[in-house]
Amino acid sequence: MVGSFHEGLDNIPGLMGSPMRDRAEINNFRTGMVEGIKGLSYGIWDGVTGLVTEPIEGAKKSGVGGFFSGMGKSCEFQCICC
Repeated sequence: MVGSFHEGLDNIPGLMGSPMRDRAEINNFRTGMVEGIKGLSYGIWDGVTGLVTEPIEGAKKSGVGGFFSGMGKSCEFQCICC
């Protein structure tokens, strides 16, 4: 049940159009800890950089409206994950 919940949350960026990171298969405690640490560190990194990159990419695609759309998209994703 916990694994299914994790996989569902792991798919949220893909549903919102953001790139997703590949995960390695978890076979034992060690690989689980490694993937957990990588997931936490990448999550923090992607969250902080997404606040800057999403509005910039939106502005490149659609101008001022795209900037605000990207800002809303990044803030919405941050709120879902917190």
